Amino acid sequence: MAITDSRVREGELTLDGDSYATQPTNVRITPSHDSTGDRLEVLDGSEIQPSFKRRNTLNLEAIQDFDNTAGLIALSWDQDLNTIPFSWTPDPLGPTYSGDVMVMAIEVGGVVGERLTTTAEWEIIGGVTVTPYAGP
Repeated sequence: MAITDSRVREGELTLDGDSYATQPTNVRITPSHDSTGDRLEVLDGSEIQPSFKRRNTLNLEAIQDFDNTAGLIALSWDQDLNTIPFSWTPDPLGPTYSGDVMVMAIEVGGVVGERLTTTAEWEIIGGVTVTPYAGP
């Protein structure tokens, strides 16, 4: 099998139907796995296994845009603690990841006179739908 070197660039990020692709410098969907209980063996040798659950988060690092009333920071403050739809396509030939995220207000401000970035870690509610690239 040949090496595939995928890069995140020239992609698209939509939140609540609007594009926010011009602000992020880093976009990731990060799964984590939680377990409940321990493996337990009983007298006859049978075992009960722990239960597992996957949690996904949409992680963003973005250039701050607090001067834009329709920007990412404004969205995060206006929709704080609300669930909105998202879709993310990492590059023009890549799959699209979509679902719903719980928005939380993101940090505003920083060092005077410097380019400012902010981060967000928003929980994806329900599952993530992965739609493969279908071609032109």
